[in-house]
Amino acid sequence: MTKKLIITRVSKSFDPLWQEVLGPWCFVGSEDIYPEWENLEFVDAFTDIKQLETEETNCRKLSAVFCTKFGKKLNEKHNKSYSFSFWRLILISWILSSVQGLWTRYRHIERFVAKKKGQTFEVFLAPKSVPEKFTGFLEFQHCQRRSPRFDFWLSSMVLRCIAPENWVLVEPDPKHGWECFKDIPGAKPLRTLEQRSILGTLARTLMGRLRFDSVPGTSFSKIPLSLFLSLMPKRAESQTNYNFPDETIVQEFPEIFIDLLNTFLEQTIPDAYGSRFKELDNQAVKKNYTARRIFIGNYMPTNELRRFEAAHAMEKGEKLVSVQHGGGYGIARNNSWVAELEYPLHAFFSWGWLKHGDYSGNFIPLPSPWLSRYENQHKELNNSILMPGTKTDLGDVRPFGPRPRDWISYRKDKLQFIEKLEGSLQDNLFYYPYNRGTTDLLEETYIREKGGQVKLAGSGLNRDMLKCRLLVLDHPGTTLHLSMAANVPTICFWNPKTFYASPDAERFFNLFRDEGILFSSPKTAAEAVNKNWNNINSWWGSDRVQSVRREWCQSHSRTSRVWWWYWARELFALR
Repeated sequence: MTKKLIITRVSKSFDPLWQEVLGPWCFVGSEDIYPEWENLEFVDAFTDIKQLETEETNCRKLSAVFCTKFGKKLNEKHNKSYSFSFWRLILISWILSSVQGLWTRYRHIERFVAKKKGQTFEVFLAPKSVPEKFTGFLEFQHCQRRSPRFDFWLSSMVLRCIAPENWVLVEPDPKHGWECFKDIPGAKPLRTLEQRSILGTLARTLMGRLRFDSVPGTSFSKIPLSLFLSLMPKRAESQTNYNFPDETIVQEFPEIFIDLLNTFLEQTIPDAYGSRFKELDNQAVKKNYTARRIFIGNYMPTNELRRFEAAHAMEKGEKLVSVQHGGGYGIARNNSWVAELEYPLHAFFSWGWLKHGDYSGNFIPLPSPWLSRYENQHKELNNSILMPGTKTDLGDVRPFGPRPRDWISYRKDKLQFIEKLEGSLQDNLFYYPYNRGTTDLLEETYIREKGGQVKLAGSGLNRDMLKCRLLVLDHPGTTLHLSMAANVPTICFWNPKTFYASPDAERFFNLFRDEGILFSSPKTAAEAVNKNWNNINSWWGSDRVQSVRREWCQSHSRTSRVWWWYWARELFALR
């Protein structure tokens, strides 16, 4: 029997008897159409941590090769002679996201085909033209993660290349293009940083290019620190850790995939590197750059003009220093983004750690200005139990963290924890869903329907956790750093095969397990809460627990009331 294969969002007529879905992302926003969807069998693009690490490394190397390739093209197109390092800083976000997302979908479809060997499917494909255009990387990333039409186009693109001969691929009418797919929603409009940060833009216009900028937890302190950097003696010649790529990595990928990647990149290149390049480049060139001076900030891809400025600063010989601004740094087993975007710069200021797996970089541990605001600020004022969620991603575009099936299990574990809590404690539980506009699983609906008496809370987590009796974390994110710094009684649980930790972080997590802070299952975590509820403060305040907490803070959540002194000292010593 020929079944229909659904590669985009399911419709209300979905029936598993004669239809199959390519992956769990087909149910994003449509979970109610088939409530048993979580129990369907799905394939994973990558099967284990060893394969994940190998593929991550290969994708990073391939991205560097294509940065070089497109950098040469863009130099010719715009009549420039910018260096490999310049183009690497400009392009790596877009190219790395493209390589990772496309390769993951390619491998997913390969494994799906292998699993369904001998079966015949009818597949309705998307038009060959990309459904969206992008002014910059942030819009590209937004569509890659959030647009059903873009995802539909991506799967169709891969299937045209590697679908078995016995599959029936149904092409849309070329006369109508995307007009035939009005029922498939596109990406919601994204307000970029340039659009929404009017005050920030005004401040930068009035004060000029601050040398100390975009550091979490700083406000007016960035002005005297910028002045300090401007008055410091010039340093030695700047040098980044960008290595010229080895093009032999291309041989590790199928030739058909490399051809597909070229097509993908040509179709999705953001306007910032094409039609808007001259505008952004001219604005950045006008800034004042001084060779051997230090510029410190956040180089993550949130603002195209900022990255153009950083690239020109590097080109003029300035020393670029990046800073930690959230969780994942030093902790996640695989974190290719920061390894490619931030670690290779002249230096990276961490929240205490000196090493992140095998990633290379000039890592300098310093107290976090942001965390320092919360140092030992917890004061129990009520009996609440707070439990925040995190962002779930079923689309496989960030493949080197939790996989789609892992997120399904993650949500089930959350419910199991709630169910195992004693009834009286459930009355005290407040759940904080992640931002509904950026997460794939419908946490609010799920918890409301299946979580019993759990109350859903708003956006005041950081404020409320300073007053709660207990914080429960089901993932190792930024909130873990904050809770340890603020000395909030915390119990954690997560599957170590879902959230793979770096070797150094795993050492700390083992200490957490020894002291009853971290559990590997929701059941044992709930049992610990039930058993120790009346003695939470004495347990958390014990010498052993506090010793582990302080050791963690020194390595991953470092604070100081005079953080600026340590920063000034390290900046002065930086060569």
